[in-house]
Parts: sequence; structure tokens; C-alpha cells
Amino acid sequence: MQRKFELDGRPYYLREHSPGTFLVAKSFWCEKENGANVTEFEWNEDIGELLLGLNIRELPNRNLNLLLEVPKCEPAAHYLIPTLIKFAQVVGCDYVCPEFFGNYTVETIHQRGDITLFKAIPRLFRKIVND
Repeated sequence: MQRKFELDGRPYYLREHSPGTFLVAKSFWCEKENGANVTEFEWNEDIGELLLGLNIRELPNRNLNLLLEVPKCEPAAHYLIPTLIKFAQVVGCDYVCPEFFGNYTVETIHQRGDITLFKAIPRLFRKIVND
């Protein structure tokens, strides 16, 4: 197992495990599987599942794309997840997750030297507060 990243709270990083149903990540790490980096998560069981429209609502991101510069030897998740969390913090959201490109959370834009440029699209969410 490689380095484990602890995610210590708001904004929370989500993973959609079925349409409209999200889990909150407590930590993540990346492992090599058949030559590819695979991101594994530990889920926050205290929070449990969040349902779109019941617990959280998605905010439009106005077609915003983020560009990540990642060293070729590093997994993109090491840069993607902290960047998405920082972005959600700046815009004042409670939760964030990436839009998927097929099975991937980033799309390769360009490679130059030892750097790969990736595009990521953030999905932003707010907690629904019931009065």
C-alpha cells in the first residue's frame, strides 16, 4: 500500500456508487493493479450514504474545468482529490466529487517531459437543511 491520505472533514469528498447515491470518503490511497493506478477509499460510516435531492443538492459548475499538472510517476488522485477539496472550500460547498470521463476521473490533455496535464470537472454539492 502506498501513502494513505486522511480526509479530515468539510468540504467532504464524495464518490457516487450508484446513480444519485454517494458515499463520503474518510481516507484514500493508490495501488498499482495491472500497471494502472487504482484509487481505494475508506468510507465514513458515521455519515453513511447521501442521497441526491434528499440529503444533498448539486450546484451548477458553469462548465468549469480544472487543469492538473501531475508528475508522470505519481497517481493523478494524489493531486485531484486535494485540488477538488480546496476548490470546494473556496466556493463554499459542503461536498465535491469529480465528473467521470468513462471510467476515469481525469482526462489526459497533454504530456510534456515528466509532467502529464489532466483535465478534471468538479461536481459541487450543498447539504440540504430541513427546517
